[in-house]
Parts: sequence; C-alpha cells; structure tokens
Amino acid sequence: MPWDAQARVDLAKAEITGQRERDSATGLLTSVSASPDAPYATRAAAAEAIGALKASVPNLGSGELALLSQGERIEAAAAEQPGYYYARLRAAEHAADPATRVRLLLDAIALEPQDDSPRLPLFRAAAEAGQNPLAYSALEPLLSYGYVGSYESPYQARYAPEPGNHEAETYGGISAPVEFLPRFQLGAEERMALAAKVAEVLEKLDRLQEATTYWPVAIALAPTGASRNQFQNSLAKAQAAMKLQRQDLLRRPVVTEHLEQRVTVRPRVIVNSGGVERTSAGGGGSR
Repeated sequence: MPWDAQARVDLAKAEITGQRERDSATGLLTSVSASPDAPYATRAAAAEAIGALKASVPNLGSGELALLSQGERIEAAAAEQPGYYYARLRAAEHAADPATRVRLLLDAIALEPQDDSPRLPLFRAAAEAGQNPLAYSALEPLLSYGYVGSYESPYQARYAPEPGNHEAETYGGISAPVEFLPRFQLGAEERMALAAKVAEVLEKLDRLQEATTYWPVAIALAPTGASRNQFQNSLAKAQAAMKLQRQDLLRRPVVTEHLEQRVTVRPRVIVNSGGVERTSAGGGGSR
C-alpha cells in the first residue's frame, strides 16, 4: 500500500535528525517532492528538507521546488516569479529591507489568500516600514474573531481561569490568563511584544479606544518588572489622551447652517510638557 506523502516526509526528517540513513532520507524526500500526486505544500516541505541535507537531486518538476531544494538563501529577485508562493515566504524571512519583505508577503497573500501564515510577518514588516494602516489591516482578520471563529472581542483572546487562582490581578478588565493569537506558535515574550506592537500601531493610527484594549493584554502577558511598568504607563497615557478628546468634543463648535451654538464653545484643552492640562490661547464663544 503506498505511503502517505506527508508520512514519508516525516520519516525522512526523523532519519535526518538521527543522522541515520542519509541516502534513504534523500530518496524519500526526492520521491515526494517530484511526485505530481502529492499535495504541493508537502512537495515544497520535502524540497526544503532536501535543501537542508545539501543533497544533489534530479529535476523535481518545478522551478520553485528546485529553488527550495538548493538549501541556499533565496533572494527576492529569484523568488519573485509567477506562482512562487513558498519561495517568496523564504525570501521574506531573510530580506533585511522591510519594504522588500512587505512586497514579497503581499504577493504571497495574493497567491494564497486563504493561508493566514504570512499575515503576522507582514504586520511586523509593515510596522517596521512605518506603513501602519497596512500593518493593522494585515493582522486585523486574526484579531477580530474569536478562537472558534465567532466575534468575541477586539482582540483574539480567551480567558481560562487557573484552578485555585482567585486573586488574579485585573488590568483593564482582564482578570484571568490571556491567550493572545493562540493559533500561532509564539514564545511568551514574543506574544507579549506582539500585543504591545498592535497597541502602538493603533495609537499611531489615532485609534486610542482600540489601543487601550491591547495594552492590558500586553500587561497581562508581561512578567513583573520594567516591561509591565512600561505597558502600564502607555495605557495610562492613552487613557489620558482619550479623556482630553472627550473634553474637547464637548468644547468644540459644531458647524451647521446656524451661527449660534447649542453649547458654549471653549478653548481646546492641551497638555504642556509637564503633563499639566491647560486651555489653548484665545477666548471661548457663546451660546
């Protein structure tokens, strides 16, 4: 009975890990990568494993598979060929220029829009490049829906109370352990930094209300110490800025066809360098 293609890839990788039967592993990987009957994703994984072995193999039936099997760093120019999805992902991993990574990952998403895996690196690359609207739009589909696919909250988090822990600290309404973007395999520090980066991007987009839902997530994920203090300060600043916005909303004029205002128009509230609130120069209007 023919073996499942993925099973053959897994067996070959196990043989590589154990430094046993290198020739057998290469043969298994080559047979899978060259097989038109195997799913293309499995063929690509086999080709990359061949590259890790630095083995010389015959034609695998695809220019992209041949590129992946070389085991060398893939440059953007080589990856930007029609239909080269996996090569684009690998090239983006090594590209130093964030704008290049953004271009490669956007092309990859266009090729495989159903695959969410490029969205996280695209978020990071776009944020580094200062393309904040793109950064948030890349990650937003993963943030807007709950773990089981139904809308639950502005961020993808589920709370699982720990047995016997009834004294969890509360940060912005979060009083239980947080799972942020659980579908991704991330370390604790990486997950914490990602939540903070989402909050920073939203602040740069002047979406303070949404930012204040992510700072508490970063706080809840942060260990005690400098990181948590920094995130708490950022949350406090965002909340203070929202307070000023609400105050200004009540003070500013409403432009209509009528000259008179229904409320008293007052100077805008600003904060000086010392953090003290004061009103801007100029008098207020009347009713």
